[in-house]
Formats: sequence, C-alpha cells, structure tokens
Amino acid sequence: MLRQPEPPDSNEDTETLVTRSRSGDARALENLLVNFLPELHAFCRLNLGDRLAARESTEDIVQSTCREVLLALGDFEYRGPAQFRRWLFLHVLRKIQARGRFWGQEKRDVALRPFDEQVDGVADYGAMLSPSQQAIRAEDIERLERAFERLSPEQREVLTCSKFLGMSSQEIGERLGKPAGTVRVLLHRAVAKLAIELDSESGS
Repeated sequence: MLRQPEPPDSNEDTETLVTRSRSGDARALENLLVNFLPELHAFCRLNLGDRLAARESTEDIVQSTCREVLLALGDFEYRGPAQFRRWLFLHVLRKIQARGRFWGQEKRDVALRPFDEQVDGVADYGAMLSPSQQAIRAEDIERLERAFERLSPEQREVLTCSKFLGMSSQEIGERLGKPAGTVRVLLHRAVAKLAIELDSESGS
C-alpha cells in the first residue's frame, strides 16, 4: 500500500537548502522542512499508536523533531537527498521511542486519538501514496494504523526502516544489533503479520 517516495521537489534542491540552513538561513530551513511535513506527519501517525497518541500529538512530535534537526544540522554531512530524508525520519522515530519510554507505555486504559486527528491523516498519507492510491479513505487509514499497532515493537521498527526509509537488511541489522539474515526473517514475518491483521480488520 505504501511506497517509498522520493524527496519532494522544491524550487531549490535539497542540498542547497541544507547548506543554507546550516549557515543560519531561517527561510531555507523552513522551505526544507515544509517539503517533508506531510510525510513526517504520516510517518509519525503510523508509529505513534493510539496509546502514545493519547499523550502526544503528531504535531508536537514533528515540531519538536524539527527543533532538534535545527540544532543537529551543524554536524550533518550531506550525501544526497535520500540520505537526508532517512536522517530526518530517523530523528522522528527516535523522538517517538523516547516519548514512549518517558510515558512508560502505561498499561491502564487511555483515550484514543481524537476522530478529527484520524481524519486529518488522509492528507498526510496522500503524500506517500502512488497516484492510483490517492483516493484513500479515513477508514482505510484507521485500519492500517490499528493493524500496524498490533505488531510487536520490533516488527514495527523493521517495517518502518525497510518500507519508509529504504534501509537494507544490513543497515537495519547494524541499527538493531542483529545479523542481516535475522533481519530478513523478521521483515518477512512482519509483512506477513501485517497482512493478516489487515485481513482481520477488513472482515471485522
């Protein structure tokens, strides 16, 4: 369903915007991040889950990440738009994981994310879909998010790194401290589990 999109087009290429942003150009930084905002929101929504979303909004996570990116750009070595996109999205993933640890992933019941925030996700996911998939509905998004949340944390991270960030099994293994072969097995099982959960959602 989801594809790995190329970094959005801009009047200036990503490298120019990164270079100008590192030199303190606020307008360049704004243009750089605005290009990625819909994808960042969709990525955040999918990885946040209802339990953490009851505590943290996608908007707050993304804004906080953007502030951290501003501070981290000085040490960033640009190696192409795909590498920048991965670096940016990994910042979001680390932020989500940090907030999850902060809240301790409490087991008691908490309210689910507001319905209007669920519906707003249609526009966010639109940036990550192929033209033939642009008619995605709010119900489809809710099904995907519920199914994704039922995966284990490890399965979610492997899928996220592979399908969203385009990381190889070797790169994911280095991140998780696992052999590439183990990662490939994890990814295969995660994809199968997600398919089962989506089928379950369709039949419910």
